[in-house]
Amino acid sequence: MITGPEPLHFDSYGGTNPMVTAYINVSSVPRVYGIGANLPLLVRDHPGEMREMVKAAAKRGDPDIAYVLRKATEAGKGPLGPQAPRHRVELAPGAIWFFNAKTVSHEVLYGAGAVGISWEVPGCGAQMQADILKGLA
Repeated sequence: MITGPEPLHFDSYGGTNPMVTAYINVSSVPRVYGIGANLPLLVRDHPGEMREMVKAAAKRGDPDIAYVLRKATEAGKGPLGPQAPRHRVELAPGAIWFFNAKTVSHEVLYGAGAVGISWEVPGCGAQMQADILKGLA
C-alpha cells in the first residue's frame, strides 16, 4: 500500500456497485490522511470546472473521471488541488477506517503499513461516480 505522500484523489478501481473500503493501520505508528470534499459537493460547488474536466476526459476517450481528477490534482489544477481545504485524520496503530474511497477525496500524508479491503454494496442507496457526474456531461 502507498504510504505517502500522494495527492488528494478519489479511488478508481473496478466494480459495478457502490463500495465501502476499510483501511487498517497495521503499523506501530499513526497513518495520517488529509480528507477533502466529497464528489457530490465538488459537483455542487464547482459545476463549471467539473463539467470541463468531464468533457476533457470524454474527448480523450477516458471514462475514468477519478483518474482525470487525480492527474489534475497532481498537476496542481482542479478543485482538489493544493488550495483545497483538508481535514487531517490520524489513524492510530490498529485503527480501521471505513469509507467510500470512490466518492470521498483523500490523500496519504504519512504512514507505514496498511491493508486496504473493499466490498461492493449493491442496493445500499449510495451513488456511483458516473451517477454523480451524469448531469455534467
